[in-house]
Amino acid sequence: MKKTVTVNISGAIFHIDEDAFDKLNIYLNTIRNYFSSSEGRDEILGDIEARIAEMLREKIVDNKQVITIEDIEKVISIMGEPEQVAGEDAKKGGNKSHEPITSKRFYRDPDNSILGGVCGGIAAYFNIKSMWVRIAFILFSLAYGSGFLIYLLLWIIIPKALTTAEKLEMKGEKINISNIEKSINEEITQIKSKFSDLKDEAKGVYARNKEIPKNTFEKILMIFFQILKYFIKTVAIFVGIIFIVVGIFLITGFIFSFFKTDDIVYISSMGVSSFSIPVFLKILLTSSSQITLAMIGLSLLIGIPLLMLIYNGTKLIFGFRTKFRFVGLSSFSLWLTGLVLCGIVALQVTRSFSHKYVKTQTVNLIQPIKNTLYLDLKPDNSIDSLKSYD
Repeated sequence: MKKTVTVNISGAIFHIDEDAFDKLNIYLNTIRNYFSSSEGRDEILGDIEARIAEMLREKIVDNKQVITIEDIEKVISIMGEPEQVAGEDAKKGGNKSHEPITSKRFYRDPDNSILGGVCGGIAAYFNIKSMWVRIAFILFSLAYGSGFLIYLLLWIIIPKALTTAEKLEMKGEKINISNIEKSINEEITQIKSKFSDLKDEAKGVYARNKEIPKNTFEKILMIFFQILKYFIKTVAIFVGIIFIVVGIFLITGFIFSFFKTDDIVYISSMGVSSFSIPVFLKILLTSSSQITLAMIGLSLLIGIPLLMLIYNGTKLIFGFRTKFRFVGLSSFSLWLTGLVLCGIVALQVTRSFSHKYVKTQTVNLIQPIKNTLYLDLKPDNSIDSLKSYD
């Protein structure tokens, strides 16, 4: 029997063996001491802990809920030993056999973006210049008209690389302490260089660009994407307003339909002015439990999409991105619950209307009085059409 310790690593709760906790604590303290004088100390430590938490989550399965010292040793072998971090850069390749092969993943690159970072992400994945990817999208847009639609689709599907670990994964680099430190230091250097350029030139034209165009073609390309960027933002705001107005209108009518009235449908001189769901369900269903289940199911089945319509409209207008990835999953789970409840009620109603019925009818045949029966045959015209052959 071993003691376990509950720890919080980068916002995630883990149950760890006491000896594993001691080893992890010593490891993290060594890293903190090493980066104590670094300029991006907090960012580096935050990304390292986030990567450790991600790897520890992979160790937890149904029949194993506690992190052991073997798990911690595996994590340390991947991230790098403290003595390697402390200055043994010459032995970088000494433990390559312990490091897994890092697979690339598609992300949108926020550090090399003009619109949404799609071209930058594709360029990082295939290790090519982003300018060629942007030219390809422009040519597809001019020739076939599909480049813009493909870009929007990829913008929606591909996630943005937010953390340092995701940016390294986007480039296919190993996610260890050395690369995390290198990536953050490069970002700090880029930020310093950018502020220095802005101060020297005193221009805000390229305040949000990652690099200043070097030739006329790149300047024209940059202007084109800036115009396209503002056009997309305007369209997004317009679509967002439509989403919110339609969503509020529909959800208001849906809420009022749950109030009881004397009639199922009330028709005035203006047309259909109200519809009562409770009255309709009371006529259709037989028990109060069915009515309750149906009302809950309809609330989730119809209400969740309307709420998400308003939510997405707000996101389009204000351009914010939530860090809570479970919003979409939770909404879909609630909607699916509503669908299941409505399906259960529909099945019960179908069974209540299903009845077996057998009808028996007795017919008395008229018996002839005489013993001789005369059969009157109708002529068959099809016989005349037959031909006889010798």
